[in-house]
Amino acid sequence: ILIFVFLVVISCNKEEFQQPEITNIFSDSSPVKEELKPVIKEIKTSEASQNVGSNVILKGYVASVTEREKVAYLNFDKKYPNNTFTCVIFSKNFYKFDELKNYDKKNVEVSGKITVYNGKPQIILEDSDQIKIIKN
Repeated sequence: ILIFVFLVVISCNKEEFQQPEITNIFSDSSPVKEELKPVIKEIKTSEASQNVGSNVILKGYVASVTEREKVAYLNFDKKYPNNTFTCVIFSKNFYKFDELKNYDKKNVEVSGKITVYNGKPQIILEDSDQIKIIKN
């Protein structure tokens, strides 16, 4: 009995330190998935024909703007028909753009997929965030 009492007294005076379980609060313990954003190539109008089918950022000079009832054209480098590249905006999207004449005789940056129409490379602009005026 004396030994029993002795063990009880010792165990009451002894402070037990239990190591708390450490969990990573910053992880859901699922495998890390890193999403890689595609690199969008920056090109000049002279490189457009070599990048047909690609999403690009193109920098160039708008030589003329032509507005029709159903479509508008921003012709690059030279006026139509000698232009090297065209941005096309269909009438269903006109409301998304400010005055298109504001782009005339300006350096711009456009983004989108390059396609070809009548042998000329083009980007169809569907939203105003695809084009911006830039400084030389």
